[in-house]
Amino acid sequence: MSDETQTAAENGQGDAEPATAGSFCRKAFICALYVVFSVALVRSNKYLLAKNRFPHPLFLSAMHLAAATATLSIYYAVLPRHFPGLANVEGRRCTVATYFLPISLSCAGFVALSNEALLYSSVPFVQFLKQANVVITFTMSWLWGLQSVTMLRLVLIAWIVAGSSVSVAGEFHFVWVGFLLQILSQFAECLRSVLGEVVLTGAGLSLDPLSYVLFEAPLCFVELSAAALLMWHPATVLDFRLWWHLILPNSMLSPLLSVMQATVIKELSAVGFILLGTIKYITVVLISWAFFDEECSFQQAIGFAVTLAGVFAWTYTKAVPSSPLVQAAERLLGARQPDAPSERTALRAKQALAPPAYNDKA
Repeated sequence: MSDETQTAAENGQGDAEPATAGSFCRKAFICALYVVFSVALVRSNKYLLAKNRFPHPLFLSAMHLAAATATLSIYYAVLPRHFPGLANVEGRRCTVATYFLPISLSCAGFVALSNEALLYSSVPFVQFLKQANVVITFTMSWLWGLQSVTMLRLVLIAWIVAGSSVSVAGEFHFVWVGFLLQILSQFAECLRSVLGEVVLTGAGLSLDPLSYVLFEAPLCFVELSAAALLMWHPATVLDFRLWWHLILPNSMLSPLLSVMQATVIKELSAVGFILLGTIKYITVVLISWAFFDEECSFQQAIGFAVTLAGVFAWTYTKAVPSSPLVQAAERLLGARQPDAPSERTALRAKQALAPPAYNDKA
């Protein structure tokens, strides 16, 4: 989960409502749909990108962004009130779009490389590696002056890195190409999050998740399409004719997942959103292991559990820094001095941004 997505969860919880059975059932249904769409997108990507089906990740990535652009444009035309961020930038949308150029380039790299990695690596292995995103994002933010380092954060980083290392070391079918492609995609994904914070905050903008996608997706589509044309192969058309009936539904999962993410952020508290993200990762791994014969060693299971616990602890300390448990840990480690900045007083002002994930949501 990116820092910006979590921040949006903190600020976009929606109006408080009584905890009735009806509201509970509605929220449970929304959360279940979010997990189902996330798993469906990841698994369908893996299925389609097999070498005997549609091994053209750039073209598939461009299809995802084309579907996101078209679907959300129609959505905005019908229900513009669901895109409050666009109303905030009325009259300067072209200028705002230029701010998204570096962000969309990072997004294009992330989407293309992550799909490329699926040609070589299993879905569980990719999910194990993804847990390191919080460390990569924090490091980039710290180098940019957006975050401060405390002893508690260093302990949690060591915790997450240790768990991730155990998971990677336990991989049965380790392929260096797949590993490097996935790591590069994660650097691009984290750079996208940091650039979103730096560029848009510097411009004094605050965008909701759907408005964010509507600005980013068209630019990303153009960039991926250009890359796909440069890497064009005649087999792409032949393979598309054979598998179009699965490629088109797969492409539609991307905008649906963006809408579901925005809905989940509105419905859940920050802690609820963190828990849902953890459930999503566990579900993807369990389904891949149980129904798709993707092997997971006992060592990987232990490492994954350790890493998820560390990621949950990290995001919990950011979501509720005033929690007695968090404050006790900080006092124990001497992490916060009386005048030291907290997460709520970042080194630079932060806006609520929530870049969605096009391959896995979030």
